[in-house]
Amino acid sequence: MITLKIEQLRPTQMTHGAREVRAKTEHYTALSGHDLEMAIVEKPIPIVYGPDDTHFAIDHHHVAAALWHANIKSVPVVLVRALRCA
Repeated sequence: MITLKIEQLRPTQMTHGAREVRAKTEHYTALSGHDLEMAIVEKPIPIVYGPDDTHFAIDHHHVAAALWHANIKSVPVVLVRALRCA
């Protein structure tokens, strides 16, 4: 499984529903240990690898924002496509 520091992710969706992010943040902060790890692993963030070594999140934006608010430092990702320029 590939993991990235959450701060390396760049969104492709610029706005998030604040209520949904808040609810997901509360959900993640209520979990701990194995339960938290499993909840994070169940929702890997799909990414596109772009120019200048930039990792763009193409889905699960609410999950990524909630995990960031919950002070999670790294997240599992799934590489969908590498679009780097040579």
